[in-house]
Amino acid sequence: MDVCTYTERKRRTVFCCLAGVVAFAAFLGPRYSAQEKSGVGLILTGKVGPEDVGLPLYPKSIPFNDENNETKTSHVGLWGAGAGFNVAVLNMEAFDSPKKLAKFYRKALSKYGAVVDCSTGVPTPAGSPLTCDDVKTEAGKTILKVGTNEKQHIVAVEAHGRGSVYTLVAKGDWKPDESAH
Repeated sequence: MDVCTYTERKRRTVFCCLAGVVAFAAFLGPRYSAQEKSGVGLILTGKVGPEDVGLPLYPKSIPFNDENNETKTSHVGLWGAGAGFNVAVLNMEAFDSPKKLAKFYRKALSKYGAVVDCSTGVPTPAGSPLTCDDVKTEAGKTILKVGTNEKQHIVAVEAHGRGSVYTLVAKGDWKPDESAH
């Protein structure tokens, strides 16, 4: 019976992921030679900052750890041959009300376009590039989105103790330019 520790399984998983990226690059490289200059890449880290999510941190906020003292912060990205995806998630805690944080992030998100509030129960405005169809709204939680289906910034805020917990998300994906083939 093969018994391995969590660390060994984690190393095997990372190795398999990297091997998959190399195989993916070898397979796609010759087919997309016009975009070969962009290369292939992988981001897999738990170190995420405001620059990764494209939004400022709420003043005096601190990293949020769950009941197991773990942070759910991560940055994952994979690209090659002009296509890929990128997701950055940052969890923080602030000692102000959810209402104050929501107001702060509505303003911060507005630099990317019209902000959609998925927590109001009001249907998304007609013509908006985003909808709230993929969001399950919970009582007391504010979820704000801005962008397009391909590139979004999302903020979720909820009460926690005497303050608030908030999550900042930046996600994007892209596909090869079909005219380059």
